[in-house]
Amino acid sequence: MSINLKYIRSGIISALGTATPVYNKMVPKSLDPKTYILITNQFLQEYEIAKGCYEWSSQFTLELVAVTTLNGDATAIIDDLQEVIEPKIRNLVVPRYLVKNISLVNSIDNDYNTATSTINRRLITYDIWLRGN
Repeated sequence: MSINLKYIRSGIISALGTATPVYNKMVPKSLDPKTYILITNQFLQEYEIAKGCYEWSSQFTLELVAVTTLNGDATAIIDDLQEVIEPKIRNLVVPRYLVKNISLVNSIDNDYNTATSTINRRLITYDIWLRGN
């Protein structure tokens, strides 16, 4: 049995809901949201095979992004967003697979300025342990 990262992405998008836009890797060029979440840095590795039962370890990063005026600070918005998504990720359901465990790997702030805006960004990495049903 194999696993495809599309099922993990689908589970993440479903878990996070629609209150804040969620995109895979990048925001579509036609959109300009001020607050959004990116799913990035997905990887998957085989964890264990026993009696025809396959298990995987997978990591993904959620980038929480808030765009403000130049030299603005949206840290409070990012903090609130993390507070909302954390329990949703802890209860993640991945279609076709059993989620055995979800662990927070790290959370790193990585803010920067462009010529006209300040981008407040937090990168949160999770590890999930999955078993095929």
